[in-house]
Amino acid sequence: MAKPYRLNVFEPGSDEDMCITFQSDTPFGAIARGDVLSRAAWPEPAFSGEEALRVIQVEHDLREHLGEPLHTVNVYTEAVPNTPLVRGVHRVSERP
Repeated sequence: MAKPYRLNVFEPGSDEDMCITFQSDTPFGAIARGDVLSRAAWPEPAFSGEEALRVIQVEHDLREHLGEPLHTVNVYTEAVPNTPLVRGVHRVSERP
């Protein structure tokens, strides 16, 4: 039986080429436009470089498959540099 939740992440600028798909028995956390996804821990061939992916659009597909509900989230992206500033990681400087 297929897992009821699927997250498809598409290659930058594509609405056809997926770089990775995740499946789960439980819902994924919310993903919104502007979020940055790091590919550093993704398996090959999903990881193809040092860039991160910025979410430019999220689409939900709700349907029934073999009599069971299926929720697919399609995440469309653009490539961005994988830097702390882009990822929103800021270092707090120590005060003397």
